[in-house]
Amino acid sequence: MKREPGAWLVLSAPLAAALPFATGWRWSAPLVAGSLAFWYLATRRDRTRPAVAGWLLGWAAALSLSFVLLTLAAPESAARAIPHARSYWNEMRPWLETGRGPESAPAVFVPQHLLHLVGFVLLAAATGGWGGLVLGAYLLGYMSFYVGMAASLAAQPLVAAALAWHPWALLRVAAFVLLGVSLSRLMLERMPPRAWFAAERRRLALAGLLWGGDLLLKGLLAPHWPALLRRAAGIEI
Repeated sequence: MKREPGAWLVLSAPLAAALPFATGWRWSAPLVAGSLAFWYLATRRDRTRPAVAGWLLGWAAALSLSFVLLTLAAPESAARAIPHARSYWNEMRPWLETGRGPESAPAVFVPQHLLHLVGFVLLAAATGGWGGLVLGAYLLGYMSFYVGMAASLAAQPLVAAALAWHPWALLRVAAFVLLGVSLSRLMLERMPPRAWFAAERRRLALAGLLWGGDLLLKGLLAPHWPALLRRAAGIEI
């Protein structure tokens, strides 16, 4: 029985995540993981089907879980192997302790999220989706390192891992996956911009709602989330 290509993509994620641990090249994980996701997207003639976005979400989940487990198993190696991991954790740890910091300051996180969004859109549109997927894998890497580090401090690591993947961040990942699929059509199918927009306006609207929901939830919940996380997972810092 022939296996669904999306299943192979999901199964490839742990191998891609482990590459920098084996080779010492920190950028190997986002480049290889993003390239494999692009290969999957580029070879699908039915890329507009919801199942394609679903498999890409599965790939993102498998990649994140792999980084979390590797961080739990070898935190110092993970800090060296995952780009931006250590500096992101140094930024997030004070927020986890107090609820104060860039994560709960809209004046800081809104411009940052806008920068990520613009970078993702430009890269995805210019490369048929490849650059956006590589950027997405890079972002997933250091965000997952934070999740793994939070779980390593917890009396209940599973609860910590579930709550440290903040609900607003999950909305952002879904938005980026939808945007990546949509923008890939510009080059992969050589669609004129007007025809592309007419065909993709519903998917773009959904991605926009998810991204806007990310900002709204983050603004409302981020100041209070660390206390909930510490209490529920038994984290003492």
